[in-house]
Amino acid sequence: MGDLFRQVVLAPLPKELLERGYLTKPVYYPASTQPDLSGVRLVNGDYDKSQLSRCCSDPTVIQAVVFAWQQRALRRITIAFAVDVAHAKAITEAFKAKGITAAWVDGTMSFKERETRYQALSEGKLLVLASCEALAEGFDVPAVSCVLLARPTQSRAKYVQQLGRGLRLAPDKTDCLVLDAAGLVLRFGFVEDLREDDFTLNPSEAGKSRPAPVKLCPQCARYLPSFHTSCPHCRHQFPPPPKYLPQAGEFQRVLHPVDAERMAALHSWLSQALSKGFDPTWARHRYRDKYGQLPPDDWLRGALYGENPTRSSFKEYEQKLVQIGQRSRLSGNQLQQWVQKHLCAEFGADYQKVG
Repeated sequence: MGDLFRQVVLAPLPKELLERGYLTKPVYYPASTQPDLSGVRLVNGDYDKSQLSRCCSDPTVIQAVVFAWQQRALRRITIAFAVDVAHAKAITEAFKAKGITAAWVDGTMSFKERETRYQALSEGKLLVLASCEALAEGFDVPAVSCVLLARPTQSRAKYVQQLGRGLRLAPDKTDCLVLDAAGLVLRFGFVEDLREDDFTLNPSEAGKSRPAPVKLCPQCARYLPSFHTSCPHCRHQFPPPPKYLPQAGEFQRVLHPVDAERMAALHSWLSQALSKGFDPTWARHRYRDKYGQLPPDDWLRGALYGENPTRSSFKEYEQKLVQIGQRSRLSGNQLQQWVQKHLCAEFGADYQKVG
């Protein structure tokens, strides 16, 4: 549109909206390996849909995505972005095979039919809704707290639009998980880092001054230019480029540097609360007092016992919670529900598997 207009009028950027509390905090989980798109050609600036669908519809790939969702986002209301209708249906069937309520929508459906499924998602009757080009209009489900990115794209705008579908505010919603099986977070970065110079009437000028792509060193947690084959700080050797997509359980949390510092502070306060016999909620209040908002719920997971807790650590934490709750004069069902809430926060929605 640069031949018609001289100036872009910008709305507030995501960073400002997040800081002011108008959006929910995204928490990113890219897969540690990404799709091999070397054989997928580009058509009109984006991946050829038919070739991309074949690349992403491999049953092993989809099963790995479902497994990652079960590990990270169980019971969260989720939308999944697929390549085409066949891919959306394949994702849906994979979730249903695991006993998870799921459906899909696509652009051929009537507005009424899509609205019925949106309503079911909003009410929690559906947990996962896979989409193929059908969430551009008429979609308003603020309760969505997980976005599954399963469609690789060359378009930053499409990435931001998809991710943004999970950032609307809702009661008791503190975060939105972004499960990225398409390599979009590593390609385009955090939505919080969008700047004014990313938007221009001349596409050739977009992001000219943008930093080079980065990757996270798993050993020393530093961000590095993506071309490094080894970390210059700790000498960690990065594996060669993968030729296949995720193996089960390979989705790892990636934090913005600012968030990494804040999450460390939260974990420190949670440890203090446990050692002093305080209600764990004390740590969340400390966080709110310092940063002006409650921390994302996902940051609580593994804060005390790590990502691979043992049965003994589960029992230890359960006993300490019972003692803290009893000192707070909780008893009966009230005490049981309070303990379950904090066990779920530390060990995940499927915490019974640990215990």
